[in-house]
Amino acid sequence: MQQVAEYTFKRRILAPESMDNLPFVQKISPLVEVDFKPHVHHDLVLITGDGWCLFDDLAAFNALEIPHDLFCVNRSIRAMTRPANHWAAIDTEESVWLSQYLTPELVGINGLLKHTIGWCPGGFNCWWRVDDKPEDIEFLLWAGSTSYFAILAALYMGYRRVVLAGVPMDCKHHWYEPEGTNGPSWKGQVFHTWMDFARTKPARNVRSMSGYTAFMLGKPDKEWMDGR
Repeated sequence: MQQVAEYTFKRRILAPESMDNLPFVQKISPLVEVDFKPHVHHDLVLITGDGWCLFDDLAAFNALEIPHDLFCVNRSIRAMTRPANHWAAIDTEESVWLSQYLTPELVGINGLLKHTIGWCPGGFNCWWRVDDKPEDIEFLLWAGSTSYFAILAALYMGYRRVVLAGVPMDCKHHWYEPEGTNGPSWKGQVFHTWMDFARTKPARNVRSMSGYTAFMLGKPDKEWMDGR
């Protein structure tokens, strides 16, 4: 698998392109103007997902002791031992879940920016639009997963490096489910989205700790995370 990745991406058979030329790559912008500066404290942000490997990824990342902000997706915020700066969900039920389980110790300084797509004032305070796309509810069921949305939001907010933890994009169980539970069943369009994104220049600033996203985007090392 690694040899295939190197042959495909490093030899530039799939050369980096602008986001305008790739059909499955979305661009987003805020629906309402937001001052992101009070919520961005470091150049690097860690995005956490709900994959089964979340705790292993966190242990490997934290061992490197890199200063970072924290951007949690869906229920991964409950697995954190430090406050979060951002939280993202696209599914309405996750907003309901957060309102029930969010506690003060999980909220970072200057509050918690809660991101979603579309106007949804209940449970969220940072709303995004999909640019240059039809306002079609079927499309807005988001092809690339909530973690992909979080990547685009993080890059828009000015983070220079993004690391994914617990985002393997496989079909195993979520971290909060028993082992052996059926996990997500991803459609082909989801992987088209990630593969198209991996060909863009912004993707050079994104890495993943494990899984298929690490295969597509590469794994981070300390030098890369330090900006060297």
